[in-house]
Amino acid sequence: MKKNTLVALALIMGLCLFLFACRKDISLLVNGREAASSSLLENAKIWRLQHLQSKNSVLKPLWDDAWTVSSKDRKELLIVPAPEHYIADEKYRIRRFFIFTTSKSEISNGEIVEFLGSDYKVEDNLDFLLKNFEQKTIGNFNGAIIRYDVNYAFLKNTTFENGKIGSKTLWFSSKSVKEIKLDLTTANTRGKLMSMKPSKSMSASECPEPVVENRNFPASYCEGGTVQVGVEYSYSDGCLIKLTRTYLGTTCPSTSGGGSGSGSGSGSGGNGNPPYGEEPVILYNTGRPVSYYDGPTSEEEEVNGADIFKRATLTWTYHDGVTWSCKSQERGIVKVQNGGRTWYGLTHQLAYQTGFWALGEVNVIQDSQRFQPSYDMIHVGGFGTMEVKYQLQYNVTNVPKVPPFKSDLLTSFCSWNTSWEKTQ
Repeated sequence: MKKNTLVALALIMGLCLFLFACRKDISLLVNGREAASSSLLENAKIWRLQHLQSKNSVLKPLWDDAWTVSSKDRKELLIVPAPEHYIADEKYRIRRFFIFTTSKSEISNGEIVEFLGSDYKVEDNLDFLLKNFEQKTIGNFNGAIIRYDVNYAFLKNTTFENGKIGSKTLWFSSKSVKEIKLDLTTANTRGKLMSMKPSKSMSASECPEPVVENRNFPASYCEGGTVQVGVEYSYSDGCLIKLTRTYLGTTCPSTSGGGSGSGSGSGSGGNGNPPYGEEPVILYNTGRPVSYYDGPTSEEEEVNGADIFKRATLTWTYHDGVTWSCKSQERGIVKVQNGGRTWYGLTHQLAYQTGFWALGEVNVIQDSQRFQPSYDMIHVGGFGTMEVKYQLQYNVTNVPKVPPFKSDLLTSFCSWNTSWEKTQ
């Protein structure tokens, strides 16, 4: 009898050990995920180490919990969880992962991706978000997908409202107690009047002072703590009209807590678990498309000795920054006959930048696809018209960790009559 009891206990213990050893595979099976192969994990580890620029305060991947999944675009992705921090506010939920793009066990790219939900159950929809994180529409998603390189340097923020890219920008921000107290008292937002989407033109007048709302901030904080804040920017016509900051929680030096949403990770902010990515400073001096006629750069001259044709070089400004401008130069020909003057041609010469930007460089991107002047002339009434399509590249050189930014395709129009005066 005693022998049978010992055998039964041994079988039970063996079964428990077996189930414990297989708990990871069972968890993956229940969630419809596939375990990552050892060779794929090894290649991802090597790729990450090759691209790390700093060994201090870096986010550590939780390799043992990794799995693979196919994205909506049929890309093979390696998903590696990362440590999380405690978030007090139930409205906001955030998860972060390393996402590696793979092909036949080789790694082609790797990013840190944060999923910030606003009144949205991130944990319940995690697999759906992971498969669609690069899409422009994500069904019913409210929140932001914030992407960084493996060094936690910001790459892109895409904010969704009801599954579509909206007019708001949502960030998660971690600040020291000293910084947050200063922010709440000064509310300095003038440096962020312009949207990070330069395709949205500013209004003709200066942007008004935005409304600032601070929600649920406590009267006191622990000494030396880190405050987590949800930051929401609302834009209209390129201007920031409202800034909403919501208190999410405080991580104190001597405390630890559960993760956000799933309960994974710790809130201590120790080695390998830095705060969630910092909200980048919006420094793009975007300006707005304009059409300012600057006048001729040369006097009228005869064409090949024939006084019936006259030529002049015209310049106009098609994009205004605060301290710089982009100008276009055209070479125009008019036909003088029977006392009348009509356009005969207008040819684009060059585009260039004037002025300077103290924080970096602004470059006009002009190639056969993105810079396309229109040579079609409006002959009736003697008018000449030029259409310019262009993009701007912002290279922020004097502020660390702010990546280059390329604007959307922009278009500006300008027209002249034969007396070289801008008409519209």
